[in-house]
Amino acid sequence: MPIFIGVSPFFGAFALSMAMLIAMGLAYAFYSVSVLSLSMEVIPQGKAGLFSALIGTGSAIGCFTGALIAQNMGFQYTFIASAACFFLSFVAFQKFE
Repeated sequence: MPIFIGVSPFFGAFALSMAMLIAMGLAYAFYSVSVLSLSMEVIPQGKAGLFSALIGTGSAIGCFTGALIAQNMGFQYTFIASAACFFLSFVAFQKFE
C-alpha cells in the first residue's frame, strides 16, 4: 500500500495533463476544419494548397521566432512582434482587396 500512496499524486497530475492535451487537440481540430471551410469561400479555385502551405509555414515560423524572442527579450516584445505581424497582414489584406 505505501507504494501506491507515492504514485497517486503523480497519476492525478498525469491524468489532468492528458485530459487537457486531448481537449486542446480537439479544439485545434475544430478550429482547423472551420478555417479551411471558411477560407474555401474566399480563396480562388486552385489556390487552396497554397493557403494550406502558408498556414503550415506561418505556424512553424511563428513557433520558432516567438519562443526565440520570448527567451532572449521577454514576453512583452513577443506580443509587440505579434501585434506588428497582425497589423502588417491587415494592411496587406486591405491593399489586395
